[in-house]
Amino acid sequence: MDIKGYDPIMNVMDIDVTIVNPYAYDSYDLRLIIYTNSRGIRLVNPDNWTALWDIPGGAQINPFRAFAKEVDNRMFAGYANHTERIQIEFPAGIAPVAIAIDTSWPGNCGEPYMIENFTQETLYSIVDSWSDVTIDVYDYQQDIADVELCCPAILSNECMFLSGMTGSPYSVQPYRWGGTLANNTGAGEGRYQGYVKSTSDTSGELALYELVDIAIKHGTATPHDPFVASTIELGGDANDVEYDNGYVYVATDNGLSVVDVTDPVEPLWVGFVETPLRARGVVFEDNMVYVATGIYSGSLSNQSFVQAFDMGDPAAPIPVWGIQTHYPYALDIVGDYLYVADGTAGLKVIDVTIPTIVGEIDTRTAKDVKVSRDYACLADGIDGMTIINVTDPENPSFVSSTGLGHAIGVCIQDQYVYMVYPDKLRIFNAINPYNPDAISIKYLSYELMGLAVQDDYIYIAIENNYFLVYDASNLYWSVRYSRL
Repeated sequence: MDIKGYDPIMNVMDIDVTIVNPYAYDSYDLRLIIYTNSRGIRLVNPDNWTALWDIPGGAQINPFRAFAKEVDNRMFAGYANHTERIQIEFPAGIAPVAIAIDTSWPGNCGEPYMIENFTQETLYSIVDSWSDVTIDVYDYQQDIADVELCCPAILSNECMFLSGMTGSPYSVQPYRWGGTLANNTGAGEGRYQGYVKSTSDTSGELALYELVDIAIKHGTATPHDPFVASTIELGGDANDVEYDNGYVYVATDNGLSVVDVTDPVEPLWVGFVETPLRARGVVFEDNMVYVATGIYSGSLSNQSFVQAFDMGDPAAPIPVWGIQTHYPYALDIVGDYLYVADGTAGLKVIDVTIPTIVGEIDTRTAKDVKVSRDYACLADGIDGMTIINVTDPENPSFVSSTGLGHAIGVCIQDQYVYMVYPDKLRIFNAINPYNPDAISIKYLSYELMGLAVQDDYIYIAIENNYFLVYDASNLYWSVRYSRL
């Protein structure tokens, strides 16, 4: 042992510790354990923590410094010696330190041998705020069983299990584990200490530990961290929604519902009108709401309609007209023209001032439509994105089609088109609509249902009542910010 220095302000002593193997036998994973105690003595620069050989008087786990880390499999060869610089804090003054030396023979330790690289996205001081966390766990036997993150101040008394993310459990390379950490307790701004615990099939209950710091920032909901402000029961599945001036108009399986969201925390269901069949799409323009209704089931397909309602009094929608179509999925409106994604009947155009279907064009399976710069972009089933020229809405003409999968939803912002497929998001630069350029793709492990785009954020509805928020400020590589 060679004392290299002492900092009287920080009360930290630097010591070079040399350990010699006095035997001819090779050992593995030698650890110098520095026991914690009631005087606050601690190892400042530990590699990890262990519960092995614990003694009374301190924490149930103790920090250690590993030796021979530069040698393959951390083998401590017979008659060899290795040195490590350790730093010990003596908060109440220099005092005796209890230590233990642990090593494995004839092979490596059974438990994971190293945990490192804890990462955390932003977590806010709001109940159920969440962030993704990751950590790397190393194990020589390649049989990691569990990785848990525990922090009672944030998670309450429950630990969360992490899942394997990248790498291979059959490799001695770092195996990354991750999960979604929720602020279950509503812990305030600050830093909170937790720990990661990992076991393997070989080690059984014997675990390796690592202390981690979790940061919480003060804040309210942002696209980075949305939360549920309120819910309201509408008596049927919600299929589409449109907002205008303090009201949301919701197309449900039962009809059109009108909800007053002047106070988003206390929404009020103020109006309802039954539609003949399921309401699938809705748009609002000039005190009028247009609803796509229908169900595709043999002869019932001829009962599908686009309906118009006067919303002068949102509490009492007044039916104005209805036009029979094939099977309308979605609507968009520009000026006096209503564009209908009409399933296998393609695109239909309704002049709402007459009202009459004044234009149409066959496409594969139109499931969503958005109109911008004299072009209608369709999510067109297996034809992917289909672009239609609607400079003359009464004579729409085909421009291009991308293929590239079964498209189900579309949004447009500037010259960029965002297309949703059941398992992925594609972004196109359509500045040249005759040859749109696919510039980004994001594969997702969810079933996607629809999307919206605002500024730099993409909002994607997914299965099981969730949605995702992506930062698309770099369109070539969209990054997920949050899930709700």
